[in-house]
Amino acid sequence: MPSPVLAFRNLFQNAAFEHDKTILIDTRNKKLTDKDIEYLETYVLQTRAMIEEYFMVAEKPFVGLRFLTKLVDKIRLYPHSDIANRHWSFWAKINQVDRALEKDSVAEMMKEARFNDITELEQRRALGILAKDGKDAMAKYVARIHVDDIHFLYERSQRSPAEMTPLGKVVGNLFLFPRAYGEKLAHATNKMLKGKTYQEQWRGLKILFAVIAGG
Repeated sequence: MPSPVLAFRNLFQNAAFEHDKTILIDTRNKKLTDKDIEYLETYVLQTRAMIEEYFMVAEKPFVGLRFLTKLVDKIRLYPHSDIANRHWSFWAKINQVDRALEKDSVAEMMKEARFNDITELEQRRALGILAKDGKDAMAKYVARIHVDDIHFLYERSQRSPAEMTPLGKVVGNLFLFPRAYGEKLAHATNKMLKGKTYQEQWRGLKILFAVIAGG
């Protein structure tokens, strides 16, 4: 049977893993526009993917692995709490980026938008979007990858090829959260140990503590 307790606990993922928790309740945050909501529903929310892929709807349990599929069934209510989580996280982050875009220089904007929390490739991609498509497009992109980092990727097409196999569908689903949690720990540790500046190293340490406390 699905577990309401696990789904309810999932609602606290923003409070647990958000790097800048104040943005979740910042009074300066504005309501999402219709275009923001359309982007959110199209590219950020993963409810359809979670129902069809993560929870293996219409798939029969594998012989000898019924206990695994029962474990997956316990978290079938996750899509509903995940909608609220991703909506809140996207709203908070896009507002932070919008405020950062009011700065006088790109360097100041990157600092205020916490670009050092994303990979260098993602930073370059974001700046490319800014140059080509404008501020709104970049803000949506940065908010999207932030949500993916906080709430993880459930859409199978964006995950490892090994998870496309029948067994991979079961095992991958069960271990997605601990694996993603471990990746967050590794990323924060790497930032703390190999950051180019003291500020970046300190930021890595703060994120590491937050992830450990939230986990």
